[in-house]
Amino acid sequence: MSFVGVAGAQEVDLTPKPEQIRQRVDNIRQDIKEGVQKTREDVKASTDEARKRAQEAAQDVHEKASMARDEAMKRFEQARAEKSEELKMKREEFQNNIEQKKEEFRTNMEEERAKLKERVTKIKDERKREIVQRLGENLNKINERFINHFEEVATKLDGFLDRIVNRANDIEDKGVDVSTVRTAISSAEGAITTFRTAIEVQSGKVYSVQVSDEESLKADISSLREQLRTDLKVVKDALETAKQALRSAVTALTQLPRPTSPIDDSTNEATSTDATSTATSS
Repeated sequence: MSFVGVAGAQEVDLTPKPEQIRQRVDNIRQDIKEGVQKTREDVKASTDEARKRAQEAAQDVHEKASMARDEAMKRFEQARAEKSEELKMKREEFQNNIEQKKEEFRTNMEEERAKLKERVTKIKDERKREIVQRLGENLNKINERFINHFEEVATKLDGFLDRIVNRANDIEDKGVDVSTVRTAISSAEGAITTFRTAIEVQSGKVYSVQVSDEESLKADISSLREQLRTDLKVVKDALETAKQALRSAVTALTQLPRPTSPIDDSTNEATSTDATSTATSS
């Protein structure tokens, strides 16, 4: 394009030259490139900031969850320790009560021996007097032997129960729900406590032969024997209930799903075997 000036005939060419066009294009490209680069940097900065906030939030959640787990574990361990201490105190109390009952029994036996010696004076036949005295003393000795036996069995049952509890604790620590075993353990604890109470009650009994006359002497002794047998059956029944409760706890233990982490199966096998052997031998 050209124009002719009014003042003269000189022409002015306003058409952009190629190098000017290229420069403009380069400038536009550079502006676009810089704009794109800035946009990328802004997006990256925004993304990094969002990622950082998300990581911080996740870390905060993780730390809080970890603290909550630690706190829950502390409470859980404390509850276990308190339960263990409670059982220990109950057993010690039982042992103290039994020892006291035994001491009272020995004192009462001495008194009963003296009283029986006085009562049998009503019997004219000396041989019968000796038999009655011996039978009266033997009944109380039988009761004493059973009490000692029951006491030993109660200690064994406590040991089996402890092993079941420890096994359940180990499995629970591996993430397995052991609530069914806890219920069975609670039932076993109650049954053993009932058995111990029956032992305490029986240990305080002294069997006295009442001598009214020679004619009723045989019936009186027979009745006393039957009374001892009936009383001992109450304790034996309580023992059977305790053993059955222990077997149920072992069964509940064996029916638990296997934990993901390996655990020693010997405890469970030994507990099951011991519980069975005690149940058949006691």
